[in-house]
Amino acid sequence: MSKPVPLKKIDELSIILNNIKPSEILSEFKYARCNRLLNSAKSTTPEDWWLMCKSLVEVYANNLKEANEIAEKNLSISSDITVLRNTHFVFSKTFNMVKSVETVEKIVDLSNLIKTDLKLTVPTSIELEFFLTGNINKLDLFKYDDSLHRIFSHLKLIQDNFEINQNSFLKLCEIVHSLIIESNSQCQSTEYSYVDEELLITLYIDKEYKMISDLNKMLVRRCHASGLLDELNIISYLFLPFDETVDE
Repeated sequence: MSKPVPLKKIDELSIILNNIKPSEILSEFKYARCNRLLNSAKSTTPEDWWLMCKSLVEVYANNLKEANEIAEKNLSISSDITVLRNTHFVFSKTFNMVKSVETVEKIVDLSNLIKTDLKLTVPTSIELEFFLTGNINKLDLFKYDDSLHRIFSHLKLIQDNFEINQNSFLKLCEIVHSLIIESNSQCQSTEYSYVDEELLITLYIDKEYKMISDLNKMLVRRCHASGLLDELNIISYLFLPFDETVDE
């Protein structure tokens, strides 16, 4: 019987990352081990793949500012669809909607270039990031998926009824993103509902009620300081605690 082939360091790291639960935070021991594996693999791993792994490690260690910065660098240098899909995942955790949209657009361009089925490459549940950044008019990018295209069309009708310009959309997103980064609160999932011409965006984060209450108050204060209270009344953001048992 031949001897088993030893795993590469980057493969060992992939196994650790793939076995992490949605809201799990890496222990100090696991974080140190991941970084040792990263350091060992750096000279033999393509830069964008190494940065991808590093950004994922930082996300799971709840170092969101660093994870987001690494992902932004990777977006600018990588043309690998797998890397970009994982980069998009990091942006979703930090609620970096602007960079999420840029990443999806880059994936679409690369997929079309190599004639790959977009249903296999474009991340799922992307409609909200396009809507919240004022980019819902780009719905024709997604004609390949009838269901997704219908959702985009529906959200475009909603956006057309709002008296909000794209700059205000972006400012609201930036305020929410900055609160996520400053509080080091992973965005575990996002939901939206539209009732009586008002849109509610609910962000489920990994914090206790006291911190979440403070974040909701800070959101209102920052929108007031930026002259965006009217916009916040139309597109309301609400932080709530993430419950993994409910999510399952």
